[in-house]
Amino acid sequence: MAKDKKTVCISIIMLTIVLISIIPLIYIAQYNHSSADDYTYGLLTHMAWNDTHSIIEVIKAAIEHVGNYYIEWQGTFSAMFFMAIQPAIFGENFYGLSTIILILTFIASNIFLWKTVCIDYLKANKFETILITSLIIFLSMQLVPSPVQSFYWYNGAIFYTFFYSLSLVLFALILKFLKCQNKGKNLILIPLIAILCILIGGSNYTTALLTNILLAFLLLYLFITRNNKKYALLFCEFLCIISLIISMVAPGNSVRAEQYKNTPGIVGAILESILEGLKFIQEQTNIWVILFALLLAPIIYKIVKRIDYSFKYPVLFILISISIFSARIYSTNLCYGMDRTIKVDKYNVLFVLYFIIRKYVLYYRMVSKEKY
Repeated sequence: MAKDKKTVCISIIMLTIVLISIIPLIYIAQYNHSSADDYTYGLLTHMAWNDTHSIIEVIKAAIEHVGNYYIEWQGTFSAMFFMAIQPAIFGENFYGLSTIILILTFIASNIFLWKTVCIDYLKANKFETILITSLIIFLSMQLVPSPVQSFYWYNGAIFYTFFYSLSLVLFALILKFLKCQNKGKNLILIPLIAILCILIGGSNYTTALLTNILLAFLLLYLFITRNNKKYALLFCEFLCIISLIISMVAPGNSVRAEQYKNTPGIVGAILESILEGLKFIQEQTNIWVILFALLLAPIIYKIVKRIDYSFKYPVLFILISISIFSARIYSTNLCYGMDRTIKVDKYNVLFVLYFIIRKYVLYYRMVSKEKY
């Protein structure tokens, strides 16, 4: 019971620290102003608002903007739509709202995902979940390489931070869908998952690529286990892939492609991605990540002891995890906004470490049971 009280106490303290740390981030948002691509991407919508003061006309202008840039500059259609409807198009004094939207969306999506993972799947209690979620949010926000590009520059942050947050919501909904036996709720979940797949497929290539890879592995597992929900998710994966293809074949992409003349072939890209992933893990596993990992270790151990999953291939799991992680890092390195795309990779290292510990403990528990 003493240990439970300690968990409650630590979780409340950590939650309080997170809440306090967010206050100054939101407070200074009032001094934020538009810059760089904010002006060009918001030009048509700003003109539409000034001329008509009609939200419908603003949306039409945003769609027109997507069409123009799809031909002339980039294919990420869903991202360009959101880039065009930034708060400052209604007045520069509203630009600070973009930071509040980005921060709150980021926090809410993390809460939604980790509540689903920890409580629905790992059977963690409320305070264990609060502690894990608070640590992840704190690490993600306080150790970000470029706070400006991650939360204060709307155009860059909506492209990466916002769509990363949407991907967390997507996988939380998928996890809920896989557990849900209520047909009515499933009829609501499937369209939501499908819409998010389309939006993410048309977002930045880092998030779109990682989402498609994870969905592909999930579908492989569902087909192997003959899960009856596999076809619904296969349809959603199809939408995500089609959206990514539509984004990739945009005529405007050829303009940017001219800047990458010496890209490696398929084999070279795979080898380079693995090296980059391992290098990144080494560089980003700093003292703070290690300290927070040690703080989480007792909680993780308690959770692992309560669940009864079996896991026969921990080494394969580690290799797949590193490969997916490396693909994400490699695609990040090919992006212009490296600093705004690695805001959460420090916690990803922590998350991989968590699963390595969990899977190894489960594996040895299973072996022990077989021996006796």
